[in-house]
Amino acid sequence: MTTVWSLTSAAETDDTYCWPEERFAPDGRIVELGGRFFHLCGADGAAFPYNLDSDIGKPAIRISPKSSKVHEVEAATNPPKFLWGYMTFEENWYISGLANIKRHWHNHIGEIRLGDADYQVYLSDSGLREYSGPAEKGKLPENVLSFYVFVRPEGSDIPEHHMSCRGDPTAEPRDEYDCFIYLKYRQRDDFVIKHRLSWAPIYAGGPMDFERLTDLVRAVHALFDHVDVTDRLDTLEGVPIVRAPE
Repeated sequence: MTTVWSLTSAAETDDTYCWPEERFAPDGRIVELGGRFFHLCGADGAAFPYNLDSDIGKPAIRISPKSSKVHEVEAATNPPKFLWGYMTFEENWYISGLANIKRHWHNHIGEIRLGDADYQVYLSDSGLREYSGPAEKGKLPENVLSFYVFVRPEGSDIPEHHMSCRGDPTAEPRDEYDCFIYLKYRQRDDFVIKHRLSWAPIYAGGPMDFERLTDLVRAVHALFDHVDVTDRLDTLEGVPIVRAPE
């Protein structure tokens, strides 16, 4: 089952696609990644409209939390935090990431439920020496790397994803944490969207409500789906198309 978000683009309601302050205003740029095309309004860095993923050195497309496209998706999906993310394309990237976690299957400490989804919890080898389980909200020690793997039920509208966290995002009172969410785009292992969630008491604003994690995952996925124009390129004549550098 695929969720279709009802979103109206700025191009349908205005004369411009992007906010005036965005880098590619007013009409944006169409950026190719892995054979799909995305209509973007901005990007950071000298390699624009691509950003190099510092983790793997591959081209990535990024949508910032201040983007006009984010504003539209936020209005339609009511996510629990500001949206942003970047997407990479590399063969079997998602499978490789899970394989790395599966090396720690002997460190599986149980399952917890966050909102409307169940997650299998794994610890790194060093983490297991500090905490042997069982998985329980608010019980994981500080500075331990943990993995939360969502096993997608058949027919679910929640995109397949997993999350790594240093610190316990469910602790009460809230402790600092640094988490990365990795989710599939269009159920392909080659397209992976990455979203970071971090918080400490010194930050302005409150921490993430992880009981709404799947709401955030849906919204981040919808963000990239919103700017994916692969199936309607013929309606965007005149907008420059940029292809990934060799």
